Amino acid sequence: ETIEIARRVGARVFEAPWEGDFSKARNRALEQATGDWILSIDADERLDYVNGGRLLRLIGEAPEEIDAYQLRIVSAADSANSGVELVHFYPRLFRRRPGIRFHGALHEQIHRDDVPLGPLAPKTPLSIYHLGYADPEKNQIRLQRNHDIAMGEASSLQDNPSARLKLADTYVMIGRLDQAEAIY
Repeated sequence: ETIEIARRVGARVFEAPWEGDFSKARNRALEQATGDWILSIDADERLDYVNGGRLLRLIGEAPEEIDAYQLRIVSAADSANSGVELVHFYPRLFRRRPGIRFHGALHEQIHRDDVPLGPLAPKTPLSIYHLGYADPEKNQIRLQRNHDIAMGEASSLQDNPSARLKLADTYVMIGRLDQAEAIY
């Protein structure tokens, strides 16, 4: 009910068809953005009240030369009640500036003028809670979708090691280890 909730609280909502490319979708969203900062968050993710307050302080105090920050992404693994969490840092908060765009159809990365911002972005203690891995049925659907995207990206970018790595990683996640090994 993300769209209905957003409209109910006064958000400006626009819709576009899914074309099997995360960067294309996110870049369309960037074209609609009007604020100084972008927080990239998915429908199966949450930013709680405490982290929302931290985020507002962070952007209020951000030095002008900082284009992006890495946030802690916390994912419940296997099931919501397993007690196992996967944690990684990812640049999800960045300035809306010319030349800053997403690249890559799968596991998209934010770039400034074709330079990845992730390695340059300071890590923050802010956390986004990702709920998507806690539902095994949805995981299978996501893995198949990711496989299809990775296959398309790798076949169109044969000389791109990043695209090939994403495909190999996807094979590992769906248990096709021989195919992953061949690509690695």
